[in-house]
Amino acid sequence: MLIVKRPFRNFGKVLTVGSVLTEPAEIKHLKARLGDGHIIEIAEHDLDKFHDYFLQKFGVDIIENFKKVSKVTEVVNTKIDEVKTDETIKVKTEPTPSVPVEPKVDVKTEVKTGEVPVDSPTTK
Repeated sequence: MLIVKRPFRNFGKVLTVGSVLTEPAEIKHLKARLGDGHIIEIAEHDLDKFHDYFLQKFGVDIIENFKKVSKVTEVVNTKIDEVKTDETIKVKTEPTPSVPVEPKVDVKTEVKTGEVPVDSPTTK
């Protein structure tokens, strides 16, 4: 889980301290932001430690923000599942016309021993 530690602007929008980032692909220069410390990556088992830090230093409850984001993603996922199950797409296909197949031609070549063709490079 990615959380904003220092506020910054991204595509004209200000990301404030404690914001939970759900789509890292939307962040411009993500690697640089991670390296500079603007964004930090937090595992869920370390959430309590960082919760205390953010609450004392910035006065932001990141667990509350995380719960809001997780509820929104659950609602979106259930809506997507409902749309997928309700709407089934039926595609009508037409049989392809049969293409006449030409019979294979067997070519037999006979080579007589001892004779060299006239255009052969060995005769020059």
